[in-house]
Amino acid sequence: MLDTVISARQLAQRLGEANLAIVDCRFDLTRPRWGEHAYAEARIPGALYAHLDRDLSGTPSSATGRHPLPASGGARRVLRTLGYRSAHAGGGV
Repeated sequence: MLDTVISARQLAQRLGEANLAIVDCRFDLTRPRWGEHAYAEARIPGALYAHLDRDLSGTPSSATGRHPLPASGGARRVLRTLGYRSAHAGGGV
């Protein structure tokens, strides 16, 4: 099983790896553009940005709430848009 959280030191040691994918998804519900601005100011080298509303949420409904997870096809589309060509699902939802 893959660890989902690593330390800053562990990440720094892996930054040169060819298969490393880092997606910055900082978001503030009260300031929807904050995450993109923060990403533009400073980010982990090689990280790409994914916006909660635009990239990381499926279609909301009364049953799913404001930011439901996208269907797997939608998630795949977003990752391809970000430039990723292959993925390994090591766990999660």
